[in-house]
Amino acid sequence: MKLRIKRLGALLVVMATFFALAGCNKKAESGLSGEESQILEAALFLGGYTGFWEYYIPQFEAENPGVKVKYELSNTIDEILRPRMMTDDVPDFVAINQTVAFDSRILARDGLLLDMSSFLAETKINGVSLEDHLIEGMLETGTINGKKYLLPQNISMMGLFYNKKLIRDLGVSLPETYDDLLAIGEKLAAANMPGVYLFTYSGIDVSYVYDGMFKPTWGLIWDDITVNKRGIWQSPEVIKTFQYFRTMGERRYIDPSNLGIDYLQTQEDFLTGKALFHANGDWLENEMADTQLVNFEWGFIPSLSLKKGDPRYLSSTHESMFIPAKAKNPELAKKFLAGIYTDENVRAIAEITGAVIPVKNALNLVSDYINISYKEMLRGQEETGAVSKILSSPPELAPVFNEVSIQLNNVIDGSATAEEAAAAVAVAAAGISF
Repeated sequence: MKLRIKRLGALLVVMATFFALAGCNKKAESGLSGEESQILEAALFLGGYTGFWEYYIPQFEAENPGVKVKYELSNTIDEILRPRMMTDDVPDFVAINQTVAFDSRILARDGLLLDMSSFLAETKINGVSLEDHLIEGMLETGTINGKKYLLPQNISMMGLFYNKKLIRDLGVSLPETYDDLLAIGEKLAAANMPGVYLFTYSGIDVSYVYDGMFKPTWGLIWDDITVNKRGIWQSPEVIKTFQYFRTMGERRYIDPSNLGIDYLQTQEDFLTGKALFHANGDWLENEMADTQLVNFEWGFIPSLSLKKGDPRYLSSTHESMFIPAKAKNPELAKKFLAGIYTDENVRAIAEITGAVIPVKNALNLVSDYINISYKEMLRGQEETGAVSKILSSPPELAPVFNEVSIQLNNVIDGSATAEEAAAAVAVAAAGISF
């Protein structure tokens, strides 16, 4: 589906109006009036999806005569919903950003959300169940005790970008493991490519490496990490990960000056051909749109594993959609929800907002509407078979992850061994329970 230019222009005007009102709440009704109308009430986060809702809601009403969608758009929809969810006066459908103050998983555990397991299994999109239509791993965060409550609204990704041109010039295959990465570093050191490093990162903004590399590498033990399991921070997996970065530092596969520069400088270095690999997220291309690419071509792999054959993970996040357990029109809400995942609307969302619904054929559907780096991220996931995993953790562990970042710099500059780094993290984690 290609939206007509005239219609899209009008839509952009609507979007501008909504974003101008981002500081306040907005209630709206669209569709047919009259007592015989069936009302679907929706609570929607006022963010990047606003334009899509203004397109989709009239379409849904047109396809379902007699249905009127009453909706509320707000950038503080979590504050509005929090008291309502504890009463019988709940909306039929919710699309919301995940925050610490409003964690939809807690609502599910408290029995306040509708179990969507049978809906996911029985609803067909392109001849397959909706569950199988979604990218693997997308339902994991919203699954509580085997029941599925939250559905993904979009996907945001982090992982390991690489410079296709330099990889091609060096004549090496893409790495699957850290051993493979070190082998590429060895070949680079022997090649005539002065001023090019294996990996670039910011010692000031270490979270990019932690989120884009450490987390997916630890995908197999992530459940133990999130509960701060005894001994986990001095496990072989943690020590081995630190050791690989210590080795890269010792061999000068990482520019020593990286320790003192910020993320913008390392991003520029990467995009101007000074490094083969760089950990970052799907915002990188847009954030650095003013940078003139030099000796560079976009490429992406989701993660590296510690051992060949281990599962590979893609560090991802998404906004969630759900139906409250006390919804007055749950069947109509399911129909509304299912329509979002059709090919037509996956394309529409990408065209209107630039966001990607995480379905397995997303790359083919949205290729005309997303930037080059995002295409490479989707392609990288498809080619590696990496599982999307929401690698979130309790806020109580924030001091532990801060210590991980400190120790990453320490192993790279040689001031700590891998074992010493892991021991320091274990000290930071001691006594934390929830």
